[in-house]
Amino acid sequence: MSRSLVTAVATVAFALVVIPAEAKPTATQKCESAKLLAQGKFAHCRLKADASFVKDGKTVTRDAAYVKCADRLRGDYGKADGKYATACPRTSDVKAVQLFFETQTTNAREWLVTTPPTTDTALRLWFLAQAAGTADLSGTDLTSVRLDNSKLNNANLAGVNLSQAFLTQTQLSGADLSNVVWSNTLCPDGIPSNINGSNPESCCGHLDGDVPAACSP
Repeated sequence: MSRSLVTAVATVAFALVVIPAEAKPTATQKCESAKLLAQGKFAHCRLKADASFVKDGKTVTRDAAYVKCADRLRGDYGKADGKYATACPRTSDVKAVQLFFETQTTNAREWLVTTPPTTDTALRLWFLAQAAGTADLSGTDLTSVRLDNSKLNNANLAGVNLSQAFLTQTQLSGADLSNVVWSNTLCPDGIPSNINGSNPESCCGHLDGDVPAACSP
């Protein structure tokens, strides 16, 4: 068989191979994509307003920006719902989405402060972000705060109120736990302070093997 004939046969064979076309996104996928983009724009819009507020301190300007961010989110969600209708996995959920991202952006803002933030989620993130030896929380009221798995080695926790706080597997090696208020506190070893046999009540003997610099009720 001549070389030219072989080439011709190969060319025909290749032409007959069916290459599947790339699947086009469904209406549901398009709706999800549009709403995810809207969520990202909303979060960015609020954080941009926060960034400007940090520099100029203009509360009125920031709050007006917040309103524009929310209006844009509702508009983008409305367009997606109107265009894709029942193909959208959820409809009429913009209020819940707005509240969720307002909370998360607030937490993100508070996470950046040098003193413990006020919202519980941001406070937990703040603790988790602390490098060993940098957390000075002396005298802080941490009632009912979840600190599970936090790294608070060498932290200054003198005089902290840990009533009903969650400390499961929290690392407290080298921490100053003097004059801490313990009351129904879930200790690092998983045993609540009010039933672990301590007298007066504390977690001092239930730090899951960690040795603090000081510990007292």
